[in-house]
Amino acid sequence: MIRPGRFLGILLALAPCLAAAQEVARIFEVPVFAKDIGLSDAASRPAAAASLRQRAMKAAFERFVVEQKLEATDEELAAYGRWNEEFLRRQGRAEAGRPVTEAQAASRKRVWSQWIASFKANKALYEKYGGRVGLTKFGPEPIGAIEALLRERARAGDLVIADAALAKEFWSWYASQPRRVARPEEIDFTHYWLRPHAPDGARR
Repeated sequence: MIRPGRFLGILLALAPCLAAAQEVARIFEVPVFAKDIGLSDAASRPAAAASLRQRAMKAAFERFVVEQKLEATDEELAAYGRWNEEFLRRQGRAEAGRPVTEAQAASRKRVWSQWIASFKANKALYEKYGGRVGLTKFGPEPIGAIEALLRERARAGDLVIADAALAKEFWSWYASQPRRVARPEEIDFTHYWLRPHAPDGARR
């Protein structure tokens, strides 16, 4: 028979393991446990919320791309390929005009497809939800639209955050974003590979 004091000691020893195995959220029916996002105490909550946001945004983005049929087309991949070749040529890069292997071509297609779909999704999100837009080195980011998409998914039950403190941290981040707000005349979601190259080829 286990004495009460020893039983309490065992529970205390197991507490961190039990907490790590606790389900704190669910994204499109996929459970997210505390250990998955590094949640262990109050001090770890901001980083854990950031990790959960990344998971939720990735899942919601992927669904949005499929639902809106925003996957990269062969024509868009070809246009990006022409832009990339011209960029390399202007930069004087040795690989400009060099034939690529089958493996390199497959890798390019995979990366470029994700990149193109991401840009198309950002544009479509802004057109659907509007909201505030941030300026980044990669172009405009529709922060307000992304938040609206996630809140819509939350209302539909596709995003459930069971931990109240984590949920507060998750959503409060959006109130401080973006750090640099785009003015109306700065909001342009034209894909950069469809724009003329800068004279020095510096634009990426």
